[in-house]
Amino acid sequence: MTHVIIAGAAGDDEYMAKLLGIYNIDKIHAFEPFPDSFAKLQKNCRGETRIQLVEAACWINDNKVRLYLGASPLSHSLCPEKNNVDENNYITVQGVNLSEYIRECGQIFHIKMNIEGAEYDVLDHLFSTGMINNVHSLTVQFHNTKLVGFTKLRHNILSAKLEQWQKEGHLWDKL
Repeated sequence: MTHVIIAGAAGDDEYMAKLLGIYNIDKIHAFEPFPDSFAKLQKNCRGETRIQLVEAACWINDNKVRLYLGASPLSHSLCPEKNNVDENNYITVQGVNLSEYIRECGQIFHIKMNIEGAEYDVLDHLFSTGMINNVHSLTVQFHNTKLVGFTKLRHNILSAKLEQWQKEGHLWDKL
């Protein structure tokens, strides 16, 4: 079975339709934690049985987490240190341990990850649990320039892990 995970799916309904039209994909798992964006996805994806919508944030555990709000739903983040969110303005949403989710799915053809700063913690967790090896390809948008106090060293370490992972036969690219 060919699975694709869309982490941070707000506004990605057109992208999902394109994926379903181009590739032989059995299931898209689309994660969106913000209730208004999730409702929009439900409306736009109605009737498409190959898309499974998950009203949750991709994270490193299954606990409730704070989603810090920005001016647009596309900027909301689990990271209070992101420079375009208000650390005093948040809602509580469900987190999903992406490593465990992947373990339950088995092999993942592709992950598109745009999770507004949380990509560092989530990808580190995928590497530490070994679940990154259940993923064939990955596209990620890095938000390191928007994280106050973030070190270039952490970005470089993760980039090196991704480069090594690619040498082992996987594919990755930046959004």
